Amino acid sequence: MTDPAPRPSLIQQRMTLSRARNLAVFLTALMAFQLSTQIVRLVETDGKSPWLWIGVVAFAVLTALGVVAVVKAVRAIHAFEAENGRDAGRQKPVERP
Repeated sequence: MTDPAPRPSLIQQRMTLSRARNLAVFLTALMAFQLSTQIVRLVETDGKSPWLWIGVVAFAVLTALGVVAVVKAVRAIHAFEAENGRDAGRQKPVERP
């Protein structure tokens, strides 16, 4: 029989969840910035270019997907904390005398 794969430590689990949340927040912010840039370009050209409209729609969809990813990541962190305790996996800084 083979041994089941060991479960990562609480610190590693929290780090993985935090990394996923941070990436989702970063990508959401980036897509929102790109969306606002596309909207400004669209307004400057009086909305005559269909490519700009495609860009607005694409970045709006990507921003919405980013928000969904942030919500999922936050829910995963809350589920982890509900299962293991609020401070599970948190590292406290070492205090030097």
